[in-house]
Amino acid sequence: PRPHQRNLTFINDYVVNGVIAAMDFITTDDEISLAGLCLGGTLASIATAYDGASGVNRVASLSLIVTLTDFGLDTGKMGAMIDQQLVDRVYAQTRRSGVLSEWDMGSGWVWLTSAGLYFGPAQKRWLFGEAAPAMDLLAWNADGTRLASEMHREYLQKCYIDNEFARGVLEVNGIR
Repeated sequence: PRPHQRNLTFINDYVVNGVIAAMDFITTDDEISLAGLCLGGTLASIATAYDGASGVNRVASLSLIVTLTDFGLDTGKMGAMIDQQLVDRVYAQTRRSGVLSEWDMGSGWVWLTSAGLYFGPAQKRWLFGEAAPAMDLLAWNADGTRLASEMHREYLQKCYIDNEFARGVLEVNGIR
C-alpha cells in the first residue's frame, strides 16, 4: 500500500475485498483449496470461517503455515510486546506516514529475533572465526512488507488485543 491508501481496513479491504473477492472470482460452483502464510494465513482463516458461516461452503481445504488464529494463547515474544499502549502509539506514527513501512516491519523482526539472527552468527564469526551459516529467515526478513495504517491498527486490535476471531465474535459483513 501507498500513503494515500492509509484507510484500507483489515476486515473490509483485506478480507472481504481481498481474499473473499479472489474466491468469488475463481468460481462460485467449484470447491477451493486455500493456503496462507503468516498474516495471510490469518486472513485465509477468517475468509474460510466467513465462507462457512455464510452458508457458501466452497473451501474444501485450508493449509496454514506459521499462522496465528488464537491470539489468546502464548504468542511468544510478539504477544508479550503488544498491548493497547503499543497499538495506539504505532497507529499515531503510521497515520502520519499512511503505512507501517517495510523498514519498521523489518526492525520489529530484528528486535524479536536478534539473538538467533544477529548475535549468534556475530559471535561465531568474531570470536571463533567461523563463517555464519546461511539462514532463510534473513532472506525472509529482507523482503519488505508494508501495511496500510488502518489495516495494521485494526489487525492488532481485533486479533492481538481483543482476540475476536478465536472468541467467535469477529464480524465479517455482519456475520460472526
